[in-house]
Amino acid sequence: MGLPKGRGLHAQVWIAQVGRVPQLLLDSDVEENDRSARDVTDRLYGGGGDHRLLQEMLLGIGGVRAIRVYCRITGHPEPEVFHTNEGHAGF
Repeated sequence: MGLPKGRGLHAQVWIAQVGRVPQLLLDSDVEENDRSARDVTDRLYGGGGDHRLLQEMLLGIGGVRAIRVYCRITGHPEPEVFHTNEGHAGF
């Protein structure tokens, strides 16, 4: 995902099977990221405003991208609506 000033934010997608439901988990601790980007997913509800904004961008933008790729790979239909319980994924 592109960020201001030419930076990028990359994430590894982990899949946890919860019963019959796949749960996609985003992990920014990957080699392609600089130190601050690697720390984006190290905690929830912590850090400053910039940290929180990056988390919300990764969840909102990266989460939708991850779901779309997952659906293409597995043959599942892509969702037409995304419901989130709170503002974290508002992007």
